[in-house]
Amino acid sequence: MSVFLLHQLLRQAAAAHPDGLAVSGDGGALTYRSLDERSDRLAAFLRGRGLRPGDRVGLLVRKTPGAIVSIYGVLKAGGVYVPLDPSAPPARLGYIIRD
Repeated sequence: MSVFLLHQLLRQAAAAHPDGLAVSGDGGALTYRSLDERSDRLAAFLRGRGLRPGDRVGLLVRKTPGAIVSIYGVLKAGGVYVPLDPSAPPARLGYIIRD
């Protein structure tokens, strides 16, 4: 049985269907190629800022194509994303961040 990480499956989809629609919603739409390339740039930025494998990255973002770029970027950099709901009460967000 082969095991693939989520971001490896994105790379495969980008190679097979580069101009196919990967995600759309508020904020626009992205092809597989664009999603792969943008998340690569974010991953490089995060590694350049010192992100190490296993580091947690809180993502306080609305459900947009940009949020998907952020998730893949963190994963490609070796990090673990922690979703933070923008509509959650501040006390709840503070608890999650401290934890």
